Amino acid sequence: MTHLPDMTAFDREPGLAVQYRRGIVNHCPVCGGAQWLVGRTTAQCAQCDAALPLAAHAQWLHRTMSASHAPSNAGRA
Repeated sequence: MTHLPDMTAFDREPGLAVQYRRGIVNHCPVCGGAQWLVGRTTAQCAQCDAALPLAAHAQWLHRTMSASHAPSNAGRA
């Protein structure tokens, strides 16, 4: 059974977005570890199994969601 870390402290901080960034040393916000299993959309801490979104994927997702919610100008002259 996988231990799920308590990330509620990070949910309470407004504006805090913990993300895994490629090319730098990333420390786990839960246990402080620096070894990660990196997938396509998330990185998982090798010590405590905490999962973080990849910064590049989070930016792409934000742009995609913002574009899909933008008002359409179709049919306007």
